[in-house]
Amino acid sequence: LPVAPGRDPSGHRFTVCCHGCATAGRHDETCQQSVFEEGSNFDPEAAAIEREIMAGDRDIALAMYMDEVEQWRFRRLQARLQDVLRYVWDPVWGEIEFKPLSRESGCRGRTRRICISSLFGTCPGVMVTCGCFRNDVTRQFSKTEVRRGWKRILISWSFSFAVVQVALFVYLVTYYGMESVEDNIMLGPNYYVLNLAGAKNAALIKYDWELWRLLSPMAVHAGWIHIASNLLLQLRLGIVLEALWGSLAWLVVYISSGCFASLASCAVMPDTLSVGSSGALCGLIGAWVPFILTTWNQTLPRDIKMRNAQLMVVVFSIVIMVPLSFVPMVDWAAHIGGTLMGLAVGAACFADRIQTRSWRIGTRVVGVVCTVVQWVACVAWFIFISEPREELRDIRPPPVTGG
Repeated sequence: LPVAPGRDPSGHRFTVCCHGCATAGRHDETCQQSVFEEGSNFDPEAAAIEREIMAGDRDIALAMYMDEVEQWRFRRLQARLQDVLRYVWDPVWGEIEFKPLSRESGCRGRTRRICISSLFGTCPGVMVTCGCFRNDVTRQFSKTEVRRGWKRILISWSFSFAVVQVALFVYLVTYYGMESVEDNIMLGPNYYVLNLAGAKNAALIKYDWELWRLLSPMAVHAGWIHIASNLLLQLRLGIVLEALWGSLAWLVVYISSGCFASLASCAVMPDTLSVGSSGALCGLIGAWVPFILTTWNQTLPRDIKMRNAQLMVVVFSIVIMVPLSFVPMVDWAAHIGGTLMGLAVGAACFADRIQTRSWRIGTRVVGVVCTVVQWVACVAWFIFISEPREELRDIRPPPVTGG
């Protein structure tokens, strides 16, 4: 029963009330009826019945509230998923807006949309040119936009280096032949041919001053598997980063990381030959970190989508790159050295993107200092500590087997 302030249902005064009286005007199970004044006609049985009714109503209201909360969370999650699956962005091809998913599309429609988005993130040029999703987007790419996108790809440094790498590898395989799987699991030429083509050879670099071998390994690959995996990253990751950074910054990071990767391999693993552009690719991944950090506060919608695309590509790149660090003719020292140099050079190159002047100057100073320290330390290690074997100066062709 409703009560007046300071009185029980019978109108008698009391000195201590319960929480129910204070909030809803009704007594509840916490009411201290023992302090009621004498003469109160409080009925314990009626109060117990009323408490049971109130408890049941409270449980029903709580259940209804929780059900509404769950429905709201589900609708919010569905709206977020709808928004994620509706827009896809690429720095070369631009933004694609898909048509909204209808209620009738269900799980099958969402699965199809996820597949299309994943394929666009992996090979956007093929998807755009073939028009594989023409019925799913709100606007088709024009022929001018397609030509402009392919022009940016074909004149990029990433594609130019890929052409040189493929041409050199095809020449080596055609002229010198391929080794068996037992001798070269990457399906390519033998070690003599790779050394002749410019593989990293610490003995020739240190004793015969063939310094060009710090750069030439980026153009040489151990086999079809090796060059295919590297080009998969270079033609996707490299073109994306070149479009984001600019051709000059990309070239500086790529060349400096690849050269330092060869030097690090000479210092840490002087008795092995190594080839491949994976050190330079690791440098691109390393430089990606300072680029993301220096542009983190740029919160425009396009920048947020760009960061999401970068995250997807960098995870994909790392997943492919890590296993290649442990195969023959590809050493872990080059990968770590390339990554560290990419971090330092990236900090120096992308510092001007920071809006705060003090942070911009500090970031650039740190990047330049780290770059110089790494070069000096690695050169000193190679000159004063590393001792390559003399036999590497005179590598001969493997003996011919069979009749």
